[in-house]
Amino acid sequence: MRNLIGSLVEFLSSEDWAARKAAAEALTKMAVVERDALSEYKASCLTFEAKRFYKVKAARETMNQMVEPWKEIPDLIILILK
Repeated sequence: MRNLIGSLVEFLSSEDWAARKAAAEALTKMAVVERDALSEYKASCLTFEAKRFYKVKAARETMNQMVEPWKEIPDLIILILK
């Protein structure tokens, strides 16, 4: 899962708006289906929240849709045992 999410996050920075849109769609589906298993990836996916204002409307709308389910993913809780 790490490699897949890493690749999709890279595509969110692509110059090709269709690649950004496709990556955002895939990440949206992953966030909905695998919600509880994605806590460690939440921060890296939400860093693109500020970049969701693309000029191409289709990519912009898809990025906006992607952000919402990622916000619903539980935060990563790190337990430190003494």
